[in-house]
Amino acid sequence: MSGIPGKCFIIIRLWRAIGLRLRRMYYLLLLGRMGRGTSITSNVFIDHPYNVFIDEDVVVNQFALIQAGPESTVTIGSGTHISFRATILTASLELSKGHVSEAHNSRSVVIEDNVWIAVGATICPGVKLGRTSVI
Repeated sequence: MSGIPGKCFIIIRLWRAIGLRLRRMYYLLLLGRMGRGTSITSNVFIDHPYNVFIDEDVVVNQFALIQAGPESTVTIGSGTHISFRATILTASLELSKGHVSEAHNSRSVVIEDNVWIAVGATICPGVKLGRTSVI
């Protein structure tokens, strides 16, 4: 490639590479643990990141939501793939005697190795996904 389109292509590739490195450093500082080879794309929301523990070779795609809590954790095993718009929750409203109260209950989520969480899937509080599960 030559000319202006070629230069724009090079600049875009360089910009993306810088963004990936900055994002990786950001998550290394914030998460409870982030293993080698893990990739978290842009536009991912992680609530209470200090309670999120991610092993090696995990992929988290755009618009995923990982909602840990101050008293609940999210643990993600090696080789797991979290697809576009997937949601992992550790808290929900407390139901008592048929009506919703303002109180929340909070339970940790465990995702074992080599799990695939497909597009738009929602993992509810207290769930444990076994090895090689597809959700």
